[in-house]
Amino acid sequence: MVGGGYVGLTTAACLADLGNRVVVLDKDETKVRELRSGTIPFFEPGLAEVVERNAKAGRLSFTASYPVALSDAEFVFIAVGTPGSENGEANLDAVEAAAIAIAEHLRGPLIVVNKSTVPIGTGDMVSQIIASRTDRQVSVVSNPEFLREGTALRDFMEPDRIVIGARDMDAAGQVARLYEPLDAQVLTCDLSTAEMVKYASNAFLATRISFINMIARICERVGADVRLVADGMGLDTRIGSAFLDAGIGYGGSCLTGDESVLVRWRGRTELLPLARLYAELADGERCEVRAWRSDAATPEFLPGAAVTRRVVEGEILQVHTKMGRRVRCTADHPFVTSTGVKLAEQLTNSDWIPLAQQSPPPSPISLPPLLDAMAGAGLEPADVIVRPTSGPEPGSAPRPRSVLMVARSHDLARSGAIRQHELRELGMSVKGALLKTARNGTALPDRIAPDRAFWRVVGLYLAEGHVGVDGARRRIQWSFHPTDEQDLVDEVRDFWTDLGVKATVHHVATTTRVVVSSRLLASFWLGALGLGANAYEQRMPDAIWEASREDRLALLGGLWRGDGSWSYVNGGPSVILEYGTVSRPLADGVLRLLGDLGFVGSLRVGRTAKSTQDTYWIQVSGADQIEQLLELVAEGDRESIRRSIADQAKRIAPTGYRRGPAHAAWVRVTSVERQPFSGAVYSLEVPGAHTFVTTGGLVVHNCFPKDVKALAAIADRYGYHPELLHAVMEINREQRLLVVNRLREYLGSLGGRTIGLLGLAFKPNTDDLREAPSVEIARWLLEEGAVVRGYDPVAMDRARELIPGIQLVSDPYAAADGADAVVVVTEWNEFRQLDLARIRKLLRTPILVDGRNIYDPVTMTKLGFRYSGIGRGRPGVPAGDQTAASLPRK
Repeated sequence: MVGGGYVGLTTAACLADLGNRVVVLDKDETKVRELRSGTIPFFEPGLAEVVERNAKAGRLSFTASYPVALSDAEFVFIAVGTPGSENGEANLDAVEAAAIAIAEHLRGPLIVVNKSTVPIGTGDMVSQIIASRTDRQVSVVSNPEFLREGTALRDFMEPDRIVIGARDMDAAGQVARLYEPLDAQVLTCDLSTAEMVKYASNAFLATRISFINMIARICERVGADVRLVADGMGLDTRIGSAFLDAGIGYGGSCLTGDESVLVRWRGRTELLPLARLYAELADGERCEVRAWRSDAATPEFLPGAAVTRRVVEGEILQVHTKMGRRVRCTADHPFVTSTGVKLAEQLTNSDWIPLAQQSPPPSPISLPPLLDAMAGAGLEPADVIVRPTSGPEPGSAPRPRSVLMVARSHDLARSGAIRQHELRELGMSVKGALLKTARNGTALPDRIAPDRAFWRVVGLYLAEGHVGVDGARRRIQWSFHPTDEQDLVDEVRDFWTDLGVKATVHHVATTTRVVVSSRLLASFWLGALGLGANAYEQRMPDAIWEASREDRLALLGGLWRGDGSWSYVNGGPSVILEYGTVSRPLADGVLRLLGDLGFVGSLRVGRTAKSTQDTYWIQVSGADQIEQLLELVAEGDRESIRRSIADQAKRIAPTGYRRGPAHAAWVRVTSVERQPFSGAVYSLEVPGAHTFVTTGGLVVHNCFPKDVKALAAIADRYGYHPELLHAVMEINREQRLLVVNRLREYLGSLGGRTIGLLGLAFKPNTDDLREAPSVEIARWLLEEGAVVRGYDPVAMDRARELIPGIQLVSDPYAAADGADAVVVVTEWNEFRQLDLARIRKLLRTPILVDGRNIYDPVTMTKLGFRYSGIGRGRPGVPAGDQTAASLPRK
């Protein structure tokens, strides 16, 4: 038995108990010594006794030596770990190493049995590895395990079925004879079918769990009891009752908070860092996220299902690609690649990642009225002077007017101006009016049309502008070369003058400035448009993400004309466009905007002499791209560039990326760098695409849980998109968050609250915390500032390692003592026998969230608890009004 872990040791002990002589081989010599001394490295009821009995009888032994283990072996079971299966593309390094070692040390004919959970095709891979290294007769058989932690001994000795897959049916028969004492039904099939049975079985069980959890959410809204619903379903023999217990799911990966996403929310589209989205998103608030699907016409905005946050202590990975993109993430974050979904830690320089290209067709846009910026400028209606161009609004009802208002209407007739609040009292429209904040201030139109001239001026501001502050005054300024950029000075001045806005030009020795002084316009510029106040804060204006192709090109044209350049590559004839900025968000926006237009820019990060700030250099090259971007250079230079490009003997395909289907340019991974990290990481879940577009246009996959994600990733690799499996995983994640949301409903803010968790293992009778809901629930509570206590009969040591910050206590009563609430996370039988009256007295507030529905709601209410189960109604909330957050924060 190669591998002394959970599956290997349990299988070895049980095979020995059937009368076979079994040698357990593990490369960890410390573990081997512990096993020889009777120490079991994990908790499984009854296993220690079986190991001890068979070791004393001489049927079970342990070694770290392949020659010893294989000296007279007839069968070799491979039961090593496949940790990479967290994204479905299992890390088969240990399986490959075992196959190589077996080939090198075998002494005669052998049957190799794959017992590990491995992707389809692994049996053939093991066969090929061994056949390439030895001429001895070896048959490879797949014999997937169906052991459940906590009941593994019974599952082995009383199996529902035994699945054996092989190309050599004689070898399959020999493996089947090992199980003859069990009198179990045996399914014999080919290798791939046996490997698929394991994944399909686990995925279907997870589907049942997620289905009943979905029903539980509906039950809460209509006031039904999911326990009785499940009982009614289970009485149907076609359905059965197994895995129909509603609860907190069957048990991620993330990016650092500075990685960005393009989000539609609050009536606008914004390019936001993940940390800001998480911080500002209110529970129940909806938003859409730019995502990418291989079968969609363009990248698209799709509803987000959740935004998540967790704390990482240790290290993260920085994934670098050609064209300069990079993204920082946890090692287990999945990426879309040209050959399927892979974890970040599995990426190599043979992998290609998509860059989202081409935006969906925009709808006509308009900018908000300037008066919407009053609050941001600290202005009240009485502070704004309006010079209207029309009378009362059509259809407005006559309003009773005081003597004062009659007098003010005469003032309006005489001077042509009135305060905004008075204009409203007179029932007059501000449409088409001129606005001022002082009698001698700058007059502004009530709206600015977002035409190409406007976007050119915005682009010039991104390159050359800032907002100056002088007491209460605000000035928007564009700064140009003192003599060489007079055409740009004229363009900005004329734009504002044509709108009736006063723009002054100031000449000094080092620069020529165009200045517009207005608190209201500056507030509109920075708030409604979302521009930055200086070079370090600059970012793309929000409205540009919904603008037309022509408008986006106009903005880029202003940007490049203001501070960009073009040059010959090695003296020509090739040409390159280059733009530099000290603002990372602006560089991100430029790369994304180019991508939306179908162009691929490269990014280079460096520092100029004496600078303490990184500069982000964006370059666009390639004759085909340059020809379509001539609007980015001065008109007088365009013909020279055209002639130079025309002199190229041939146009070479780009080397940094390659065009692909589904509106993507694919860039190659160049390196994966490990970095120390301590802090929060974030992720998004986007149903429908299961991806989102992050910094620089790179596409990353959503995160997802173990065997289900494995089957989903296999399907993706073979060109099928398994929507049902992705829905199963999304429902499971939502169930875990449900507990935290219930606590918020009862307690409000969780900061400073004490929460007791009863049960930490992912299920009873095991100390395993892999995929355990307790890990995520505890982390979310800790991140919100709660004090978290935890108790579990056997999993305390593992929890100490996996949940930093949790307070581990000696018993359930210590978890409840002085706590604001307790949560049942694992359905250990001892929790069913608790003195609940004592628990009620110990709690500071009598809140119990039953994540496993082990208590009776009526009994709990009589005992004085504020009790909440899963799918059994929510006390104090009428049926039909029990809604959940549409985009929860985790």
